Amino acid sequence: MEQNDAASGIPEISPTEGMVDISKAQDGGLYKQILVEGAGGRRPGTGNKVEVHYVGRLLSGDKFDSSRDRNDPFVFTLGKGQVIKGWDEGVATMAIGEIAILTCRSDYAYGASGSPPTIPPNSILKFEVELISFKGDDVTDKKDGGVMKSTLRDAPNREDDDTPRMGAQVKVKIIGYYNDQAFDTRELSFILGEGSQHNIPWGVDLAISSMKVDERCRVVIKPEYGFREAGNPEFKIPANAELDYEIELISMENAKENWEMSTEEKVQQAIIVKEKGTGFLKKGSLEAAYSHYLRVIKYLEDESLEGVTGDKLADYNKTLLAGYLNCAHCELKFSDHPAVLEHCNKALDIDKDNEKAHFRRGEAYFALQDYEIAKKDYDAALRANPSNKQAIRKAAQCQQHITKEKNRQKSLYGGMFEKFAKKEEQAEAVKKAVVDEKPDVNEAETAINDEAVTTSE
Repeated sequence: MEQNDAASGIPEISPTEGMVDISKAQDGGLYKQILVEGAGGRRPGTGNKVEVHYVGRLLSGDKFDSSRDRNDPFVFTLGKGQVIKGWDEGVATMAIGEIAILTCRSDYAYGASGSPPTIPPNSILKFEVELISFKGDDVTDKKDGGVMKSTLRDAPNREDDDTPRMGAQVKVKIIGYYNDQAFDTRELSFILGEGSQHNIPWGVDLAISSMKVDERCRVVIKPEYGFREAGNPEFKIPANAELDYEIELISMENAKENWEMSTEEKVQQAIIVKEKGTGFLKKGSLEAAYSHYLRVIKYLEDESLEGVTGDKLADYNKTLLAGYLNCAHCELKFSDHPAVLEHCNKALDIDKDNEKAHFRRGEAYFALQDYEIAKKDYDAALRANPSNKQAIRKAAQCQQHITKEKNRQKSLYGGMFEKFAKKEEQAEAVKKAVVDEKPDVNEAETAINDEAVTTSE
């Protein structure tokens, strides 16, 4: 099992049947022998939190460490140097449930120094490792676990912030998997945030926005970030399917930064982006639409309006107002009611009587069960448009809730007041009776003496 390399003095591994060299360098430093096959095709990537059980032995068979003996699985971040090189490379090749023997040459383990007193210098080590679980990086804005990313190949020569923004031109290679079967393999270029126009789910757009050029990753996409309840007939993907994608970012070109554009350019870009967002909304791509509406706000919200007047100012306000209102529309669908309130408030700062802003803010307050404030917004929407049937219906529902609550409080507190009143009446009656029936002094002394006699007996 062991032979010496005369040049380096490092003992080499002598592989036996079933052992495969899995070292990235293919230098014979790391071998794997699978004892139990894992489930599925997913493998952990750089940055993933992995959970394993292990038993470590010397070539002699002597055990030097075991998480199983402690009944305490070991958790570490893969690919970050928190463990020996043999583990960083070896565990990355494993599937959940897989049990394998990792045989590590000393330079893939503890090297010339060893780990006294249990591991001698230049020791070849054997680890029986079971991959229990792993967890990728959540790349969703909500951090709801909808798109979990595992880095398969990092891009160390790129800056961490050198990533594409929504609206960037990107070129990617993708492979989509459903139940470990590839259904979509292609290389394409598109505008980030508009993947749905190319039959790409929103989760892929989000993943790409976190990548650097030359990076390769695998993402697990929950149905709400995939093809949702509609599925995808072209790819034969059923409703509410969980998907996997392998993605490689080949190139990207970000659009101009805000500071590089004039106010007029920003308004023009915001109008284009808003119209694209509305197109996605009509197609049912709610997340893509929302992303575009957020970009409208980003273009315009903090813009200095010095010297902007007349039609240009009107266009600016109209476009920003639409951005706020459309974001609120999407946020109602997401049940993100605090965000609805924020964007409706900003819309009303631009147009204090805006029907949609009042109605959508009313919807948020209604969902939060603040019916009195909700009714005020519905009433304001009706002042702007008395024929708004939805506002009429919701205002009536608010009034029903308000009346019901008043009756409940009346019943609750009214009963309490009646009880207090009765107790006061009873107390007054007792007090009056005591005064009317108060004995004279001699009678009182006789009663006391009688009581004393009775007690002593």
